[in-house]
Amino acid sequence: MESSDNIYVQQLKERFLECPVCLEEFSQETRLPRVLPCLHTHCDSCLKNIMKDASVKCTLCLKIYPVPDENLGVFPTDYTRKDLQDFVRASLHRHDLVCEGCSSNDTAKFRCTTCGHFLCEACKDAHGRLVVFQTHDVFSLEEERSSEENISKFAHQAYCKTQGHEREAMHYYCTGCDKSICTRCFLIHHKSHEVKDIQEVYDTKKTLLQDEAQMLHRRISECNSIRAKVTQAKEEVESNRTRSVEELNAAFETLLQLLTRRRDDLMDTINTVASRKNGILQQQDQSLDIIIKSIETCCDFLHQSLTYNNQPAFLKIAPIISRRFAYLQTLVLDEEPYETSYLSFNGLNIGLTFGTFIQSLGNIESSAFYQPNTRVHAEPATNGSLSKVIIELQNHEGNLLDEHLDIEGTVLKDSEIHSKTRLAHRDGGTYEMILPAVGPYQLSLKAFDEKMPIWEGPVSKPGGQVTHHRVGPSTASRRHRRSSDTSNLEHSSLPLRSHMKTIDDLDLESAKRPERPPLPQVELLHPDRGTNGANSLLTIHNAPPNGSSRTDRSITRATFHLDETTLHKSRFLSKDRKHLFNRKQTRLQSEDEQEDRKPMTVRSRREHKLQRYQGVKSSAQITLPDDVYFEVDITYQFDQNLTNDIAIFEIGFAHDSVVDSSDTVGNDKQSCSIAAYACSNDGTLRLGFRENGKLMSSHTVQANPACSSHVITLGLNADTQSESVNVLDKSRQPTRLYTFTNQDYRSGIWPVFGVFNPQKIDVVLNLKSGSEITYIPFHLLK
Repeated sequence: MESSDNIYVQQLKERFLECPVCLEEFSQETRLPRVLPCLHTHCDSCLKNIMKDASVKCTLCLKIYPVPDENLGVFPTDYTRKDLQDFVRASLHRHDLVCEGCSSNDTAKFRCTTCGHFLCEACKDAHGRLVVFQTHDVFSLEEERSSEENISKFAHQAYCKTQGHEREAMHYYCTGCDKSICTRCFLIHHKSHEVKDIQEVYDTKKTLLQDEAQMLHRRISECNSIRAKVTQAKEEVESNRTRSVEELNAAFETLLQLLTRRRDDLMDTINTVASRKNGILQQQDQSLDIIIKSIETCCDFLHQSLTYNNQPAFLKIAPIISRRFAYLQTLVLDEEPYETSYLSFNGLNIGLTFGTFIQSLGNIESSAFYQPNTRVHAEPATNGSLSKVIIELQNHEGNLLDEHLDIEGTVLKDSEIHSKTRLAHRDGGTYEMILPAVGPYQLSLKAFDEKMPIWEGPVSKPGGQVTHHRVGPSTASRRHRRSSDTSNLEHSSLPLRSHMKTIDDLDLESAKRPERPPLPQVELLHPDRGTNGANSLLTIHNAPPNGSSRTDRSITRATFHLDETTLHKSRFLSKDRKHLFNRKQTRLQSEDEQEDRKPMTVRSRREHKLQRYQGVKSSAQITLPDDVYFEVDITYQFDQNLTNDIAIFEIGFAHDSVVDSSDTVGNDKQSCSIAAYACSNDGTLRLGFRENGKLMSSHTVQANPACSSHVITLGLNADTQSESVNVLDKSRQPTRLYTFTNQDYRSGIWPVFGVFNPQKIDVVLNLKSGSEITYIPFHLLK
């Protein structure tokens, strides 16, 4: 046997055939392998030894499981381990095998897959001569390579355990009794039951669990996406800590003698806050790592269990695998870092007279608020004319923070600043501000002199009842999703720490978080749709659980820009990296246009990443679980009458490996794009929607483009949860033009922007993101 095969078999032996407590091999006589709900396996001898107070603790993940009446039979026996033991024996100790078909004690050189016995040369010949054995499948141990695909040849036939049926093979499965049965059991005890062929049940359950394993494995990318945010927050915490320390030392340079003690006190506060933040972020990072490892372990366990092709043994443990998959699949992940990375030293009052007030000099600015748990709601005031906005800041555990932050609220109406005010602090960590009498408004909340954003969005004047908005998923949605998907799972008596929720919820059992009353849906007004009529009210909550179609959404405005390092050598970007030009000299901007919006050459040819695609990529990918919205204004003007069809621009969504394979991404089978073409035959401008390399639809957006300059405004929404891209026309009354479906976001997808034909047409593409987007038409994106 090759060395690599030997290593592979040895690893199988250590992972699946040895008890993690006694390190002895499992056996069907004295050390039965018992599978715990976490899919870790211990021998029953060790389980008896570690049993305490009618419960056992897994030695690997430290989960505690009850054992009613101290009967270890509640944990199923994994009979597939016996199959693996014979495979390992044949691979590692082939010359020590003794024939099991006779009493000669000769070395076994063959194995009968039907009998499940190792055979010597004589017994192998007998199998060939005797009619009763001629249907048996016998193979040579020397000729078979010790690899995974051959493990199934070492499976043992499972026989009925009913008294008197001991030599009857189990060929059927009773779905009512949920057990494998033999032919005699079928005819005697199960005639009135629903009985199926065991191979049919095995194939069905195998396919189902393999599909579930594939779906579950996708959650690793979701965990990695959140983990990247946590890692970034940890780095920013450390960067801010370093910067704060430098600012602190500089501010106290001239007051060194008198302020040394005060400086040390503030230094300790910085380090304490940073340590706390890093500690919580580290715990969240570890929890995500455990989730990933748990998913990989479960998928490996299923894969290994299926390699034996032992139907009864596999079906014995299939339910616990299914329950484990169901739990991990529905596990709710907190999508943001548990702590903000903001940490800063504020030394504005150092210049004041000090002495008796020295202890009040300087303070450390930080907050433990968790943005997805922030609640903002409006309620009518008692006088009926003015309304209040109430803000509740909570940490990642859902507890109100009574931090007395200095929060400034900025009210905008029609994209103009209407007013600014400091929020009044109320008891229990809540804040309030008074809204003007007429709405709707956009509200922005920031703390520490606008250095820490808290919340921003539209707020309507309530009509006699309280309206709420929550940044993250509602508690009711999380509670409903968890209770509905884990109601049949086991529960542990192990006490859990609330701040370690993600880590401790990795198993089929979990302690519930304290119940909070569910939040009502929030109905918000778009700033340009007035205050009357039902159409002005749009729900923006997150989606309901259980895989149903989403009626509510939580969409974020994209923050990326155009990446100058990817710009094609013949195209031009503005300094603000929001405007893409097909010409260096354009007539579509006035001479006094801002300097940062004029065309500019960025890099030399060898530094450009895009050599074929005549445009630019965005500065960031769209990855799971993003649901983002951005807009693009395209201004264009023809220099001459049309004599043939002319491509004007393209907005595409493509994977990194294919962006530069052509001058357009619309022909790629895994990409989608919106491209504008001027048609010479009828003088119209049409948008073509291409997906999987095919033209799926087209839409006329301009009747006569061959005249003065025109502007097209498109809204783009990439929803990784529904695997779709929505395209809106916002040039006039917003309408949905087309929806691309079945987009693959698992490895991330890049927005790309192209502008064409500078010899015949002048084109300027303007990307609008972040605060440049005044509102999102949610009603078109459901």
